Amino acid sequence: MPESRPKRIRSSFGTSKTVSFRVRKGDEAAIEILAAEAKKRSITIGDLARLWVLDRINDLSEPKNWEGAIQSVHSHLMLIRKDMALGFENTLAASGKLSPEEARAWAERNFYRE
Repeated sequence: MPESRPKRIRSSFGTSKTVSFRVRKGDEAAIEILAAEAKKRSITIGDLARLWVLDRINDLSEPKNWEGAIQSVHSHLMLIRKDMALGFENTLAASGKLSPEEARAWAERNFYRE
């Protein structure tokens, strides 16, 4: 059965601008990856390259919520720290090395410092 021509993706930008590039000699592996992925999607290599470039540009243009991510990590670390402090406190008190009050004071000194 003859291979059908890959479908082309139509641009929704009123007038289009041409952007092109050449793959350097020695980057044949990149072309093979691009060709295999384009074939899976039934599109041309050029259209797939365009999609990937536009996806990357969109990724760069979207603001990242680094502050929220850092705050989330910090909150999780504080919970882990509290769990560890309680574990050490209980272990020290249960071992008889320190009284419960001394174990609590040790945990507060060593885990709740800012």
